[in-house]
Amino acid sequence: MKKIGFTWLLLFYLLSGKAQLYTLHGGFQVKPIFGSDYLRTGSLTDSVNSTRFTISQSAGFTFGGILRNQFQKNLSLEFGASITQRNYQLLIADQFASHRSNFRLNGFEIPILLQSSIPINKSNSLSGSFGLNINVTNRDYFFPTLDSSLTQAYFKNFLSRRFTILPGAMANLGWEKSLKDGQSIYIGFSASIPVTWMYRAYVTHQEEIPPFTVKAEKNFDLRGNYLTLDIRYYLIKDRTDLVYKPGGYGEY
Repeated sequence: MKKIGFTWLLLFYLLSGKAQLYTLHGGFQVKPIFGSDYLRTGSLTDSVNSTRFTISQSAGFTFGGILRNQFQKNLSLEFGASITQRNYQLLIADQFASHRSNFRLNGFEIPILLQSSIPINKSNSLSGSFGLNINVTNRDYFFPTLDSSLTQAYFKNFLSRRFTILPGAMANLGWEKSLKDGQSIYIGFSASIPVTWMYRAYVTHQEEIPPFTVKAEKNFDLRGNYLTLDIRYYLIKDRTDLVYKPGGYGEY
């Protein structure tokens, strides 16, 4: 928590007006989420009695707007607001059969990042950023059925959120190309790591016929970590350090 507090102090310092505004960019971003064994985003699996439970992360996405404030030549602050959908698959298997179920966790994200860029040439640059990613969740979930009506009672999956607002760390690395009229396109990768788990899954494996005897129970902590491919398109570019001079606008 001390590291997060230090990051907040740094961001407030940069926003306090001590740095002269230089350029504003506005646009949107699409970030496909993909499963990976890195950053603890791989499958979670465990066996209880003769039942094996496995929860795997599936492809998801985050989509929203982004605003970048370039306050120095190679330094910027980035802000965003995105809708995020994390998708998962639950597998329950015993010596008789196996069943799968897909479920999703929806929420919102507010990233606040400090970005540094390294120009390659006039129109291309490499950039990296690091900062906070504020995760906002608004509900718990209960998934009582599988795809087949014959297995409605085969399991119960209740997902309970830990906090409504959960901060975390986010890092990004990518490449940006300037286009005409001040627009640009950005392709990179991001990693998001909440400070603790976002949801706890309470999974129950039971008989398919009355009295639905419980065979096994297992809890899983879903941290919500993810890796993404970032695709951004900046539509707006506004120089805020320009003043009117005879014959046109110029810098201070």
